[in-house]
Amino acid sequence: MVFIIIKKTMNPLSPCPSSSGSSTDEDEAREILIKEKEHQEKREQRRREKRRMPDDQRDQHDLELARRLQEQEMSILNHEDTDFAFAQKLQRQLEQENENNKNNNHSSSSTTTTNIYDDLEADLALARQLQLEEELQEHSRKSPSPSLVCWTKDATPDPKHELIDPTPDLHQLFMAFDQQYFKGQLASVEVKWSTRMTLCAGICEYNAGYVVIKLSEPLLKFRSREDMVNTLLHEMIHALLFIQLRIDDHDGHGPYFLREADRINKLAGTNITVYHNFHDEVSHYRRHIWKCDGPCKDRPPFYGKVCRSMNRPPQPADTWFNQHQLTCGGTFTKIAEPEGFKDKNKKKRPVAKITDFFKDWDEEVKIVDKDEFMKKKSKQQ
Repeated sequence: MVFIIIKKTMNPLSPCPSSSGSSTDEDEAREILIKEKEHQEKREQRRREKRRMPDDQRDQHDLELARRLQEQEMSILNHEDTDFAFAQKLQRQLEQENENNKNNNHSSSSTTTTNIYDDLEADLALARQLQLEEELQEHSRKSPSPSLVCWTKDATPDPKHELIDPTPDLHQLFMAFDQQYFKGQLASVEVKWSTRMTLCAGICEYNAGYVVIKLSEPLLKFRSREDMVNTLLHEMIHALLFIQLRIDDHDGHGPYFLREADRINKLAGTNITVYHNFHDEVSHYRRHIWKCDGPCKDRPPFYGKVCRSMNRPPQPADTWFNQHQLTCGGTFTKIAEPEGFKDKNKKKRPVAKITDFFKDWDEEVKIVDKDEFMKKKSKQQ
């Protein structure tokens, strides 16, 4: 654009300037044109000199030029690095000053708040300590001590056991005795309480290879801990003989049973016997009594009496009933039962049905002849 302006100003056909401002513009344009021509002449002269120079000198000249350019670029980069480092230093100084100002502004308030926070932390630490002590006390109350656990799992008859743990947990005893005296061979056996069994203290049932030990809660709940332990070990021996030798006769207390009972009695100091002696407890629950009016009423040892814990009269379902009919032939009459038993079994008041609220319309509604109805109606009119 500069050259175009110069050419226009230097055009001889253009009108001459009439003002002083235009003359100054022409002078500046001439100076610029002269300088540009001088630069062009210098560039042309360097090109000519470069062409005249041999190839080695030309390469050396280019190398020196490249070196100078690289040095200039490196100096520029160094200046940039120093500027960036200086900027970072200023930024850090500014942040430090801001932090100092904040600390100075909040120094008075922080001294008061720190005291409050210290008090709160002390109270919180005390509350945590008290809570921890309470949890430890609660845990000690719930979980028995190691000595108590040992006594619970001990089968040795000791008066201390009767005072410390008179009613031990049945399942804990079973698992402990299984490991101590049966080498864990009864792990598949189930043990539980029975609320309806009143004739025997315990029983071991076998059903398709499945073994269940039941202890009588009515008979053992008033007995000592030693009686419970002996009864449990008695039934565990039956379960062991069934698992090892398939002996499923619960009434059979042969040499195998006696050998195991003697072994455990020597190890634990227990008193495992063949039969129990809870006769008073059995008699206490056998309150339903029937008596025969036939000849057997004069024969010992029962004298015609049948005592049961449930209200089930003698009947043909009993194994001995047919033999009794052949040898005696008498009938049984109930002569005693628990107190208040009749009151419990009184017939309940019948529940009203929805049909009771509807009348029998066939009986209540009278069917009137049409002629008679018309005669009565005419008389009334």
